[in-house]
Parts: sequence; structure tokens; C-alpha cells
Amino acid sequence: MNKILTWVGKNPIKLMLAFILILILININQCNRTRKAERKLEVAEHNINALNDTIRITQNRIGENEFNKLALLTNDVKNLKALNTELYNAVKNIKGGKVNTILKETISVVHDTTEIWAYTTLDDEKITTDFKLDTVYSEGNSRKIEGYTEYFYETESSAGYITKDSLSLSFITGIKNLDKGKPEIFITSNYPGFKAMKIDGAILDKKLFEPKNKQKLLTLGVNMGYTPITYSFGTQKLSFDPTRFGASIGANFNLSRLLGR
Repeated sequence: MNKILTWVGKNPIKLMLAFILILILININQCNRTRKAERKLEVAEHNINALNDTIRITQNRIGENEFNKLALLTNDVKNLKALNTELYNAVKNIKGGKVNTILKETISVVHDTTEIWAYTTLDDEKITTDFKLDTVYSEGNSRKIEGYTEYFYETESSAGYITKDSLSLSFITGIKNLDKGKPEIFITSNYPGFKAMKIDGAILDKKLFEPKNKQKLLTLGVNMGYTPITYSFGTQKLSFDPTRFGASIGANFNLSRLLGR
């Protein structure tokens, strides 16, 4: 104990610097803990909003309808079970690597009254009417229907048959990041009568939507400043020079960024 007190008495500057460094590290650690706690609250609030969100229709840059809904955000598949059981089961059934994003969308296509080419033939037993639709609305969007109906004189009965029914539908879907970590699902299509009925999705790695830390761990550059008081670890002495202005080239480590990793 006497040796410690003796060392403290001989090295007050070192003790003060060590104490200051400890305070700085404690403060940095506390700031990082506070930020993590704030982030958890932000994610929880976002997920509440996502669960209560409904499909919103906006216009994209070329005037097409865009259907939007907030996506859930979680860092673990297990946490997804409490948020959306259906998505959780879908993820568990996927075979392969880690799933970072999952989307489930239900759409409908409602057509207006459509004119279809028809050709009728008569014979001794029945009337046969063939019909056909072959329409391309735009690239990737088309509809093809072929079939026929028959009416029998003797039984006065009729029947209809569809021999071909093909629909090609092109749409774009994805997730955009809104307002520093608020993922939103979007889906759009220029197929006539296209409508999103249900949209659900989740990001399973919240780091994908974390606000980017623009602070660098290591910075190089020129430093200029005024340092009238300096301490030399070699001589263990303080020196004072009111005219000490200077410039230096060096590297600076960002302790907050390092400890926050």
C-alpha cells in the first residue's frame, strides 16, 4: 500500500491522465449502450407500425400504381414467429442458406368487359361456337383464351369448354429503405386491372437497414492547433509555451467507432 501511495505522490500527472482515459472509455461505452437501447425501441416501434399498416397506393415516377406496405424488421428468425407465424413457417420450410428477406403477396386481376372473336357452325345435331382471345397488353403482359360451346337440338342442352387459358403477368416488387431503417415493401405492374390484395414481408437481418455510420475508424490528415501546455512522457514534466502554434500530419483513431463495433 505504501508503494502505491508513493507512486501516486511521484506521478500525479500519469494518474490524472489514466483517470481521464478511464472516464472517456466509460462514457463511450455508455453512449454505445444507450444507442443500442434506442435502436431496439426504434425497431419495436417500427414493427408495431408495420403490423398495423394497410396497403397504400401511390404513383411511381412514370405514373403507374405502386402498392406499399411496411415490412417487419428482426434480427432473428425466432423473433419472427411472434410477429407473423405465416412468414415464420415459410422461412422454416425454405431449404438452403440463410434467408435475409421474405415476401408474400396476394394479387388479383380484374378485367373489364372484353370483346372476344367467335365463329359459329351448324350441323344436324348441334350448334358449335368457337371463341378465341389473344391479347398482348405490354411486354410481359398478355392473355390467351380459346374454347368452344355446343348446343344440342335433341336434348336442348349446352356445354362449354375452355381448351386454352394462359395469362402472363409481369410485376416488380422489392423493399426500399425509408427514413433511416424503416423498410417498406413495394409492388407495381402495368397489367390492366392489377391490384395487390395482401402484402406481408420481413427483413431478417436488421443490419441491412441500420443507419450507415459515416464516421471512419481511421482518418489521415493534417492537424493544426494551439498547444501552450504539453506533457512529456519521457521527462515526465509539464511545459508551458504561450507561442506554441503548430501543424502535424498523422493518423487519428475513432475510439467510439472502434468500441461500438
